Amino acid sequence: MVEAFGNATVVVACDSLHELHAAVACVHGSLGASLYAARDGRDDADFTDLVPLLIERAGRIVENRMPTGLGVVPSMQHGGPWPSAGPPFFSAVGFPWTILRFARRVCFDGWTESRLPEIVRDPPPPGRPWRYVDHAWTRG
Repeated sequence: MVEAFGNATVVVACDSLHELHAAVACVHGSLGASLYAARDGRDDADFTDLVPLLIERAGRIVENRMPTGLGVVPSMQHGGPWPSAGPPFFSAVGFPWTILRFARRVCFDGWTESRLPEIVRDPPPPGRPWRYVDHAWTRG
């Protein structure tokens, strides 16, 4: 594992989906990841098993573009699993910190609706967690 400050890109060429999954499994915590896919959805099935691997490894997952530019807005996610972010300020006592220390936000930036996990699609399934959409808290 090597830590990089500033611009860094790793490009891995894989000959099969099996190799791609193995390569992603080697990645440690990262702030962002990009997933490039056919816009017409013809390869959606290929990425069904890949998305959970990316969720475990990146805080912001961008579809079909580079994860550059961070807006200072409530919806911006700038964090990820350790070692990209290891928030030391969560406590083992007191609510909500006792819960939040086990939670981690993930941002699906620019994703096609059909590729999103069901819990974050519009409209959200009934009884799902609170979401911050268009400057308002909503619950499905």
